[in-house]
Amino acid sequence: MDTAASEPATRRESAPSLRAGSSLRAEAPGLPGYAPPRRGPLAPRVLVTRLSPCPVLPGEDGAALEGVFARLPVPARGGREFFREGEWFVKGSGARGRRGVREGWRRARRILGEARALRRMADLGLPVPEVAAYGVETVGGFARRAFLVERWIEGTVKLGRFLQDCPDPALRRAALAEAGRVVARMHGVGLFHRDLSLRNLLVRPRGGGVEVFLIDAPQAAWGALPFRRGMFRRADLLRLARGLRTKGLDPAEAAAAFPGMPVEEVRGLLGRAREERRRGRTPDVAGLLWVWFGV
Repeated sequence: MDTAASEPATRRESAPSLRAGSSLRAEAPGLPGYAPPRRGPLAPRVLVTRLSPCPVLPGEDGAALEGVFARLPVPARGGREFFREGEWFVKGSGARGRRGVREGWRRARRILGEARALRRMADLGLPVPEVAAYGVETVGGFARRAFLVERWIEGTVKLGRFLQDCPDPALRRAALAEAGRVVARMHGVGLFHRDLSLRNLLVRPRGGGVEVFLIDAPQAAWGALPFRRGMFRRADLLRLARGLRTKGLDPAEAAAAFPGMPVEEVRGLLGRAREERRRGRTPDVAGLLWVWFGV
């Protein structure tokens, strides 16, 4: 294994450029057609941050990015794909061609936002996947493609699937209670997920109880002003309630996911989630007032 690939480091270098009539090639042995890096403000540049040894990213930064995207069939207009290799889970997002530049920039920013959010959550002691590496290719200062490598958490299932398939009511309540504790810890350190659906909470039975992990947080926010903290917290709880309501949970059972909240308040929260789902994209003034001001 290349020693440079196994040492945590952050480096910036120019990525391979395009020759007329050729495709973009990585600087790696056995790949013909490599063109020397093009200089200038519009030349593609690659920055890869390696946090732990990761065999999915061999070689230098440009070769690592091209190696990832060779396995990610990202659509021309922009998209997000992923694959798993052993204990590693790799996500990538971006675009090819001029027509997908704006969408690729938006999606690449989401991947980078998720990498930073997961690192922040890990620093705060929250249960999240370990980030092994992430990288971005920029053109003219704008992100065009990005990828994220996480360590795969074995034995986990999404909370929604767990609630649907688990036949043991006590284990279901334990999973809801642990999810509620994890969410309360996250809010307690001033961090907010902003997409707290059941698919973004992973459950793993362990011993007589369960573990819960947070994933997929590209919109996570921290360091917000007090007013926005309350707004983000209520929005997280409403999103969680909307997911629990789709599983047919009654307020008494769903209350386990909202520690410290009386059952009557949980009933009202599920009612707001039902109204939000019924209206779809139509704004619910009462719901917005509750999220913004808590009234």
